[in-house]
Amino acid sequence: MSLISQAWGLLRPSLGAVYLPKDLVIDNIRIGLIHKFLVVVALGVITTLLVFTTPWYLTRMPEQSGILIWQEESLSGVPADQSSLHCTGAATFAYNYSESLRYNPQGCKVLHDTENSRKDGFDNIFFPTFIQDSSVWRGTGAACTEAAREACFNMAGANYMTVNSDCSCELKEQNFVSNPEEQRFAFIHGYRVTLDSLGNDVLEGFSNTAYQEEWQLSAVKRKLNDSEILNIIEGDNGEPCIISGKSQWSHEAARNGISGSLKEWLACAGLTFDDTSDKTIRYLSSESTGRPSIRLSGVILKLRLDYRNRNARSKFGGGGLHLNHSGVVCFIRVSAQPAWNFRTFVDYVQFPGMGNEMTARRRHATGFSVAVYTSGDFSFFDPFLLISAIVNCVVILSLPVPIIQFITMYCMGLISRIYRNAREQTLNIFAQFHGGCARMLMAGMTYRHLTDQMVGRAENLMGL
Repeated sequence: MSLISQAWGLLRPSLGAVYLPKDLVIDNIRIGLIHKFLVVVALGVITTLLVFTTPWYLTRMPEQSGILIWQEESLSGVPADQSSLHCTGAATFAYNYSESLRYNPQGCKVLHDTENSRKDGFDNIFFPTFIQDSSVWRGTGAACTEAAREACFNMAGANYMTVNSDCSCELKEQNFVSNPEEQRFAFIHGYRVTLDSLGNDVLEGFSNTAYQEEWQLSAVKRKLNDSEILNIIEGDNGEPCIISGKSQWSHEAARNGISGSLKEWLACAGLTFDDTSDKTIRYLSSESTGRPSIRLSGVILKLRLDYRNRNARSKFGGGGLHLNHSGVVCFIRVSAQPAWNFRTFVDYVQFPGMGNEMTARRRHATGFSVAVYTSGDFSFFDPFLLISAIVNCVVILSLPVPIIQFITMYCMGLISRIYRNAREQTLNIFAQFHGGCARMLMAGMTYRHLTDQMVGRAENLMGL
């Protein structure tokens, strides 16, 4: 036999064979039950995916487009309340942070309107609640007079020193700020959502407007009316919070900013300035005593702005009473983190009766600050994602069949071999033609012999 014939003999079964699917019905109650169970599981998986992932929605994450926080003007003509505990019993709030850092408030101090808050950029603000002031006046020569010395001694806690022809007056004070909880701040916020992967198509809205703007290639493409932001203020537990008499702020109510007092915002987070917290205890120091109050250590108010459009709110069957709002809903979730929250400022003041020389004042203040975070979900219907979801469902629903095929064909021993032989039949007409003819001739001769009709044409044969 030549080499070519040998090679053809090896390749002939694979090159000359065509595999066609064949339906094999297996009458086995146990295999049938397993198959039906797998179908139920597949339907459950499909239902879960459709209900909880809504795969036909294109999801985009919003970004902060801009936020502006400012202090609202205090009510003029209203005297500061000095009867609060932190004013009348300031000494009870004393705390030793370490051997070199001791907090000993002496009372309350009413700050000037310009000192009640400090801006840390457009999106942050700081309200001092406890201040440590260190003021040093320095004079030389003729400025070091007896009048300057007496003026220094007239200030409680001041220390006057002279060195040669130079003199100085140093005053150190520790005081609570008088009722900072009545201070108020307001803010305006906005979002930006990129609609395409290149960032050329952008949707933007603000809390004090009644519309959204769609930008394309840095130019306003259109304004979407009746798409204002509905602001809903919630605590960290998801319950509504009342700020300035309401928990829901429309764009009309928020036109001049969403505003409230520090007391209201802290109450929304479940705290007051006189609460204490374990988070501010310095465990590494043997000098630390007790637990400092939030009024002494400070606190960070966290505002998480969670923006959701109508499609996003309808996911999971949610949305509640806000589902009918056609625009964007911003859930303002309020929480607070007690922490040693401090700032240091250097200003220049003038001591009374000590000439025209300016005095440098270093102020170490702890207090209340605001931090803003952005999250959310904007969902848009996408027909291509719907088609992809349908294809995925069809694929998942077809999985039980190959699983059952693998079990029946390979995992049941001898029975699997019988099933494979029943399913895998090789058909070659030319190879089986001669056998088929021989069987037909044998059947005809057997019939003639049984009926004693050995002579005659086949069409003339009589029945049994």
